[in-house]
Amino acid sequence: MKNLYIHVPYCDGKCLYCAFYSIRGTTAERDAYAELPGQELTRVRAEGVSVTPETVYFGGGTPSLLGPEGLRRLAAGLRRRVSFERVVEWTVEVTPPTASDAVLGALFEMGVTRVSMGVQCLNDRTLRALGRRHGAADAEAAARRIRAAGFANFGIDLIAGLPGLDEPGWAETLARTLALEPAHVSVYGLSVEPGSGLARQVERGLSLPGEEEGLAALQQAEAALTAAGLARYEISNYARPGCACLHNLACWRGEDYLGLGPAAASRIGLMRRTHAADAAAYRAAITSGSNPPSEEVTLSPADDATERFVFSLRLAEGGSPRSHAERWPAAGPNVAAWERRLDGLARNGITEKAGPGRWRLTARGREVADAVGRELL
Repeated sequence: MKNLYIHVPYCDGKCLYCAFYSIRGTTAERDAYAELPGQELTRVRAEGVSVTPETVYFGGGTPSLLGPEGLRRLAAGLRRRVSFERVVEWTVEVTPPTASDAVLGALFEMGVTRVSMGVQCLNDRTLRALGRRHGAADAEAAARRIRAAGFANFGIDLIAGLPGLDEPGWAETLARTLALEPAHVSVYGLSVEPGSGLARQVERGLSLPGEEEGLAALQQAEAALTAAGLARYEISNYARPGCACLHNLACWRGEDYLGLGPAAASRIGLMRRTHAADAAAYRAAITSGSNPPSEEVTLSPADDATERFVFSLRLAEGGSPRSHAERWPAAGPNVAAWERRLDGLARNGITEKAGPGRWRLTARGREVADAVGRELL
């Protein structure tokens, strides 16, 4: 297993759009949590899963909310169980309020190579409406601290199509983001996730930008970011040369990954496992020497190979049905059908050739990527 993900479920509040699993937790709970993923890793290895990470990703939630000592203990617990000698990329997610000099210094000392900061936009009124606990100036100051701490490879996450943020306001966010010289920028279209505060506001009558406005905001972002030298290497991700997120690339290229922590997901061969979104149940299981509650699904070899191929089409490099079948032979019977469908989609401007036998999505195709996936599935 070359790709290791650690979920830290704690946040200092809930943003309007967020439906990811997160809780506030007490200081004592956060302190105790730092030891648990390492203990879970011991159980995973005892079950026969070989773990030699090359990419490590601390996500959440807000991992940096553990503070410098909690982060050090979390990392030490993992390193006691597996070697980090082959790790080439180690990402930790932060927010502007938690990206303190002490936290960033600890991350740099630990060997973290990449920091990803959720910003969403750089407009104070919109940030307040989203329930963010920072202002635009706070985010800009945090970005400067990240660079000063020694992280040349740092990323900023934005959301396009936010209510109340018009075209000039979005252009200002993009310009101010680029002025911070990030190596990586993720731009996600706003989505209304079931169970989120945004979903409840929409039910009560909140009007959101329409589909055309959302697509226009994504196109505006692409124009600004690519003009500044960041290549769109995946549907929602842009990076300067050599700064694409290797952990996420591995997932999109069909590699397996191990997730530790409540709500974490794993792909191990044909098995897909997702832990229950319950930090208390996770803690109780790990401290009692049991496996955390989870759901498991085992795919057929054909379905597994198809799923991995569909993910590859999210990338600008695209995918080759025949090369994919060489790597996952169960895809062999599907190659001819995939090529016919991809060719048909090309006639409608959805896909295009990216090289001999290789296909990728066009600009229009990226807008309807989910539909393309359904076609192939």
